[in-house]
Amino acid sequence: MTRYKYTIVACARWESSFIVEWVNYYRAIGFDHICIYCNDDDPRQLYEVLLPFLNCESPFVTFRFYPVQGEQLQMYAHFLKNDRENTEWISFFDIDEYLRLPESSKIDDYVAQFDENVDCIMFNWIFFGPNGHKENPGKRILSDYTKRQNKVHPYTKFIAKADVLSGADLYDSEKGNGFWHNPLPHINNKIRAVNVLNEDMSNYYDGFADKADAFVNEPERKNRILSSAIIHHYAFRTETAFQDRVKRGLGGAFSGQHMWGEIAKNANFDQFVAGLNEIEDRSLENFWNRYLDSKKIPGIYVAQGRKNLSKNRKCSQSSTSTWSKKSEIELDARGAVNGDISGGYGFHTDIEDGAWWQVDLGAVAGIDEIKIYNRMDQGGVAERSSKIAIDMGLNEQSFVEVFRRELDEPFGGVDGNPLTFNPMIPIPARFVRIRLLVTNYLHLDEVEVFGELLNCLNNDEINSRIS
Repeated sequence: MTRYKYTIVACARWESSFIVEWVNYYRAIGFDHICIYCNDDDPRQLYEVLLPFLNCESPFVTFRFYPVQGEQLQMYAHFLKNDRENTEWISFFDIDEYLRLPESSKIDDYVAQFDENVDCIMFNWIFFGPNGHKENPGKRILSDYTKRQNKVHPYTKFIAKADVLSGADLYDSEKGNGFWHNPLPHINNKIRAVNVLNEDMSNYYDGFADKADAFVNEPERKNRILSSAIIHHYAFRTETAFQDRVKRGLGGAFSGQHMWGEIAKNANFDQFVAGLNEIEDRSLENFWNRYLDSKKIPGIYVAQGRKNLSKNRKCSQSSTSTWSKKSEIELDARGAVNGDISGGYGFHTDIEDGAWWQVDLGAVAGIDEIKIYNRMDQGGVAERSSKIAIDMGLNEQSFVEVFRRELDEPFGGVDGNPLTFNPMIPIPARFVRIRLLVTNYLHLDEVEVFGELLNCLNNDEINSRIS
């Protein structure tokens, strides 16, 4: 019996900032194990960030340090010689490569669609650009890099049955280099290799790359490939990344990286970068948001002893968006008053100037506290609500701003640090509106309103209390 069904083998150099997201992504789509060969000069930083995946009862990651720069073949050969029999299927993916499967698929479901006599499934690349990041990269790959080249790249990676990846040529430094793109010339026995459309790939690399480029970018085939499985290649996280790929070293398999430094010096560099940012593609960002939304994130907040006046009340908001959980405005808005403080988002507006959300308490109340729980399920999204205002009104035509926050740093939520507003004296209002002070999406986890209902009072009595 093998220990794992689907294993990824990777060589990592200068990837400490991005590898945790990458590991979590592949675990989310169903891979059982990842073997990381650290090719940094000092392995401690990468080892440290991977500790949660290593020091546990069933480690998801195997960590190995290989100090000789760029000897990718030797690292992969080491795995095949020592660990091939521990897994059924193997892929060789870099840390900047994310295999996108059809929506809602896991790797096991995807592979099961092919005949059992298919030995190898080959995936094409699509290149993503820097997305406007000049020198400092984004914090999250899947949300900060959403623009790509408008073509399918002819190069491939693959997932293959472990038992077909055998033969001396795989370990030969002259013959084996590059087998992680195309294993066919390096394997002793003839195998059945197909692309994501189940087309035979045995002659795909003949006359590479012009013929293959025309093949994958034939319009109808290109669209079918893009709607199936493909690898998102985030090779250039900043505009300086072209030169950084040279700086990290040109040893061994990295020798071809010098071409990127030459491109960076070319007079047409800006045009080249624009081509990498040609079209928007949020497919993996949307997948990751849905994946996080499906998780129940435990909170540490303490429930209030007083009655939450806003719970399950009628709500509204300025708009809905692609990420809204409900298509109807009122239904989506009520996600912030359902009592479920999860760390995700209860509602989601579109991007707009002054986006707002509001709750109708059903009657006038003397409001003495409002707690706003921010979204905390994904890096970078909490900042969107940093600059925010609270408006109150006796009706929907007469809102008055009672609180304004213009700080850059985000507030918390499920972590026990929601934004709390406590007026000096209770403010009479029936409607409470949360409003952005900037142009952005508005999405919050939960809003709680506390106070005393004043529905026995008429407007004169209310005014006298205010005065």
